[in-house]
Amino acid sequence: MSDSRTFEYDVFISHSSKDKPVVRELAERLKNDGLKVWFDEWEIKPGDPISIKIERGLEQSRTLVLVMSANAFASEWVTLERHTALFRDPTNARRRFVPLRLDDAEIRDTLRQFAYVDWRERSEEEYAKLLESCRLPAVARPQIEGEEEPVWDNMFRGHTGYVRSVTVTPDSRFAISGSSDNTLKVWDLETGVEVRTLQGHTGYVYAVTVTPDSRFAISGSSDN
Repeated sequence: MSDSRTFEYDVFISHSSKDKPVVRELAERLKNDGLKVWFDEWEIKPGDPISIKIERGLEQSRTLVLVMSANAFASEWVTLERHTALFRDPTNARRRFVPLRLDDAEIRDTLRQFAYVDWRERSEEEYAKLLESCRLPAVARPQIEGEEEPVWDNMFRGHTGYVRSVTVTPDSRFAISGSSDNTLKVWDLETGVEVRTLQGHTGYVYAVTVTPDSRFAISGSSDN
């Protein structure tokens, strides 16, 4: 199973603040090896809504690394992030969830079924496993010189967050999508081209509908 979405980050590191020194070193190493890393110290600024920043970071990251430790298992935030990842891909079919064992704390619950990176000894072999797991997989089929890109590859693309709602106009000419990037987009159903972006919301757009005459779109958002 593959995931064709484009992500802003290669990896989101979920950890307890008490493990910060070790995790910071690991994040910097991954970054130096060319990965785009979501690490709270680098992404959350004073005054930012922490829960929203974390949720967006999770959505925009292709892989979630859960740093497992006694501190992490006692942290509500880390538990929330782990559950979010497992909920989106319960069988880990896309291998977007990578546990990393930091200490000898007993591995809990559903985490036991997943192979983990053993970071207790900080070995180069284990780091290589982690790096490989977080890197974007190579394209299976090379592009042939002179070959045109498939038309569908460029259709219905534009949102930078999860698409949480879609509706079609009564005349079946357009689709309108609402996203966690706080926008709605209008799409030409015949061509797949974005016609217009509707802005104004400051929260995720969870619902959208269209009036029977196709003149107006009505949207519902977490911004109330």
